[in-house]
Amino acid sequence: MERLLGDRYKIEGKIGAGGMAIVYRAKDTLLERTVAIKVLREQFVTDEAFVKRFRREAQAAASLSHPNIVSIYDVGRDGDIDYIVMEYIHGQTLKDIIRSSGPLETLDAVNLVYQVGEALRHAHANNIIHRDIKPQNILVTSDGRAKVTDFGIARAVTSATLTHTGDIIGSVHYLSPEQARGALVTEQSDIYSLGIILYELITGQLPYDGDTPISIALKHLQEIPQMPGQLGNSEELDGVILRAIAKSTNDRYLNAKEFLDDLSRVRAGQQVSYRPNLHDDDMTVLHRGMANQVNRDANTRQGGAGGVAGSRMGNTGNMPSDMPPVKKGRRLKIGRFEVAPYVIILPCVAILAIIVAMYFFVGYVSGDKRNVPDLTKMTLVEAKAKLNEAKMTLDEEDIGEMYSDEVEEGRIIEQIPAPGTSVKGAKKIKVTLSLGSANLEVPDVTNMLLADALALLEKDGFTKIKEEKSTDDRVAEGRIISQSPVARQQVSKNTQITLVVSTGQSIVLPDFTGDHYTDAEKTLRQMGFDNIVVSARMSNDMPMGAVIYTFPAANTKVTKETTITIYYSNTGPVP
Repeated sequence: MERLLGDRYKIEGKIGAGGMAIVYRAKDTLLERTVAIKVLREQFVTDEAFVKRFRREAQAAASLSHPNIVSIYDVGRDGDIDYIVMEYIHGQTLKDIIRSSGPLETLDAVNLVYQVGEALRHAHANNIIHRDIKPQNILVTSDGRAKVTDFGIARAVTSATLTHTGDIIGSVHYLSPEQARGALVTEQSDIYSLGIILYELITGQLPYDGDTPISIALKHLQEIPQMPGQLGNSEELDGVILRAIAKSTNDRYLNAKEFLDDLSRVRAGQQVSYRPNLHDDDMTVLHRGMANQVNRDANTRQGGAGGVAGSRMGNTGNMPSDMPPVKKGRRLKIGRFEVAPYVIILPCVAILAIIVAMYFFVGYVSGDKRNVPDLTKMTLVEAKAKLNEAKMTLDEEDIGEMYSDEVEEGRIIEQIPAPGTSVKGAKKIKVTLSLGSANLEVPDVTNMLLADALALLEKDGFTKIKEEKSTDDRVAEGRIISQSPVARQQVSKNTQITLVVSTGQSIVLPDFTGDHYTDAEKTLRQMGFDNIVVSARMSNDMPMGAVIYTFPAANTKVTKETTITIYYSNTGPVP
């Protein structure tokens, strides 16, 4: 994409892409600074809902000013292109760091998450909820500063929007339970997502994963993950994480300040307010939100059909001891014994559940199984056709993207499930597309010595370097006159870098006509010329040994690398 947006922003190269937009590196020709420009994808230009959401990103984020939030500079439309101008960040996404480095040291993870928490505290104080906190939306600079970007689905929180139950947007791996249910979304939803990120940074894995977005969303609603302390990491963080990812907002951190206060205690080596006991492998940690739900379920059962399920559970197991007493309901007499109806009903229900489960299990095992085809290095169009033949579909709602030096841009790097995996039915296949080789910024090596320039380029990852020589009266011998591509341009590391090296100032070749050729050769070597050729010619005008002419001719501008040929007489005048 080579054009000038808004008569001001000169596009220099693509640096990333997301589901809604493509991000370019550009030069602000008015302020002479590098910026990032997010351009709405072509397929969404005619979709008014997407365009409004795209513009809302600028309106929401432009009001925020914080060192951990990517600044918004401008928003505009050029023809049919909607764009947002943002602060350009030298760094990589937190997701890239996780992929390349795996689990981080506890302190490093806490420091990064703390910075994101500070960004959220600022946004929440300005009545803005991000709603899509995930590692892909967190940039980390080379000096370790975290910056939150993509307030693409953020909204100003007003009394009108506090009851919003609209569509769910964002990565399901970091989705809060209330978002999965389509319920009220508050600042606690952002805290939940940040808690998931903290878990991932500490363990190197996601707490909830599955084959489909629905299965993952259900895990957010129903399951409690294995805590980092059980995986050999810091137990001190277990309480922080468990409270941050509580199913119920009643049990979750109320706001970012509470979350940051506990993170500060972790960094200071102090105890946090809530630390679960995870040493007993046989013990299932019962989240307080789940306990509350059990309480509510038990109370509901008390009033049903004459107290049919009215058993007292108040002081058993892990249940709370302050549950209200259950009224004694009607009992059945079997022989000499009286039993509560649930003693008969519950086993029957359990047996029925087992029968149903076996039915579905047998159906699954005996059902139509297929092998997943290999989609790697295919385009999306080719992959869809291949999957159609296998009676499978592509998961177009969750297409990943990453840089690759081996796979061409726009082709598939990896897939889930893996090729050859045996699956049942019309399975949806997730794929990750290549963004091509990761872009590098070309350093400025002009006027540097050639050896220094080569060392810097190789250090930055460039391997294809070509040298050319040229005379330059202004640049000293052995230094770089110019380079291509120019400095600060974003290019692939496989791009060839051409360096034009100065051979020094030009020299006017003296006129040696009539001089003895040995004197001419001696003078040229004293001037620094090394490439000298001496050649004899017959001459009726010049005495034997005298220079007839040189090539290049006398008074020509040459360099010390130029080959000088001296033609001299080997006969002398003929009588």
